[in-house]
Parts: sequence; C-alpha cells; structure tokens
Amino acid sequence: IRDLLRQKAEYNLEKKRFTKDLDEVTKDYDKEIAKENKHRDIIVKKDACDNAINLLNQIKDKLITNIRLNIQKDTEKCFFDLIKEKRDTYKEVLIDEDYNIKIVHKAGFNALNTLSAGETQIFVLSFAAALRNASGFQVPLIIDTPLGKIDEEYRKEVSSILPKFFKDIQVIMLV
Repeated sequence: IRDLLRQKAEYNLEKKRFTKDLDEVTKDYDKEIAKENKHRDIIVKKDACDNAINLLNQIKDKLITNIRLNIQKDTEKCFFDLIKEKRDTYKEVLIDEDYNIKIVHKAGFNALNTLSAGETQIFVLSFAAALRNASGFQVPLIIDTPLGKIDEEYRKEVSSILPKFFKDIQVIMLV
C-alpha cells in the first residue's frame, strides 16, 4: 500500500508538472494563433488596398484616354473648320497613347511635317484651343503673331473663328 501511495504521490507531482507544461504550451499556441490571425487580417487589408490601387489605376488610365481622345477630336474639328478648302486633303488628326500627334493625309501618311507654315500655325492654334478646353483653366492666353504666316485669304476666316475657339478667356495677340 505504501508503494502504491508513493507512486500515486509521484504521479500526482508528474501530473502537476505536465499540466503546468500543457498550460505553457497552450499559452504559446494561443499567442502564435493570435499572431497568425493578425497577419491574416493584415494580408486581407493589403489585398483590399492592392485591389483599390488597381481599380484606381484603371480609372486613371480611362480618364487619361478619354481626355486624350477629346483633345484629339477637338483639335481635328478646329483644324478642319479653319482649313475649309483643304479639308479633303487630310483624313484625320490622331494623338496616340504616347502623345505623338499625326495629321493623316488622305493617302495615309503622316502629313504633320509637310504642312505649310500657315497650316502649321492653324494646327497649333487648333491644338491650343483643344488643350484649353480640356484643361478647363480660364487663364489669359498670349499668342505671338497668330496670323503672321497665314495666307491673306485665311486670315479673315481664322480671325473670325478664333474667338469661338477661345471664348470666355482673355486672348492677347501680339501682332
């Protein structure tokens, strides 16, 4: 009986030691699970932020594309309105994703470098009007010799159309 009582006492001490060890391991386990859950929450938040950034970048890209296409359309309209007699010479005005400007000749080549000095000036005025419209800025515009290189037959046309392109802003022309 004494041996059994001694063994029982030893087992109780061993049980207490194992219970203490189990409590420590359980605490450590719970700490690690809490860390893992915290990391899981951080990963979920990071994924949500990454998705938001991707969506915002897509929206930004769409807005930039729409602005570029609007500038392209407005430039083309202004340019073709100002060169009425030569309108059939050119097919379209293009601004690509890298913002390279092309004036497509009806034969298909880029005619930007083949424009006369007056046509170039008309194109620049058209492009400036389109940029001003797209930007929404209502700041004064200073144009140095806007009609200097334009043929006499176009001067009256250009000078009568320019106020429509630059309406509601102050335009200062140095002539």
